[in-house]
Amino acid sequence: MARKKSGSGTAVVFLVAAIIIIWLFAFGGIMFLQGLFVPSSGGAPASTFSAQINSISDGGHATTVSISDPHHGTIADTKAVLANEVTVDIALVITEQSPDGAPISNHQFTLTVQVPSYTDGSGNQWRLVKYTTDANPCPEISYSVSGSGSGSIKTDCSFGGVLSTSQSMTLTLSLTMNSAFFTNSPTPANYPFIMQTTGAPDNTVTWQVTS
Repeated sequence: MARKKSGSGTAVVFLVAAIIIIWLFAFGGIMFLQGLFVPSSGGAPASTFSAQINSISDGGHATTVSISDPHHGTIADTKAVLANEVTVDIALVITEQSPDGAPISNHQFTLTVQVPSYTDGSGNQWRLVKYTTDANPCPEISYSVSGSGSGSIKTDCSFGGVLSTSQSMTLTLSLTMNSAFFTNSPTPANYPFIMQTTGAPDNTVTWQVTS
């Protein structure tokens, strides 16, 4: 019986192998295969923001009103002087920080506050700012936005904001002060008011009661 020639079959095998190698390295085949077997990271990364203190105003009462760095400020004086504060305005600059060239879209953030308080010897609790008296008491803080973006107060008393890619807003918190907080305060004492913004370092303004 005559034997079949294998030369043509070998040539076909080499041709197919060459095509596969070219596809893998020249036309992104390796990336395609990685996409099949490497698990997804779970979607787009979360939005990130920067937030820093831009200004502090207590209406001209305290002797010391200062910003020591972008995330820390101080209001300092005697308890008698600080008790005269009616409204304190703290302005934050909040910026959305998507990388250059990212698609334009809306990015949501939440700002929450930690209001300092203490309990006196009689068991009474005193808070830095006044609170509403409804069924869901919230600190009496109004929020105003300038620049880009928008926002509103949520039912949990936090502030929910929206910024487009790479945009900034100035968010001013106007605190309605509780004069009795200082009248009854021990001295000396420090009371940090902490503002926490999604994906950003905390910002803190500390009231220092000197005497």
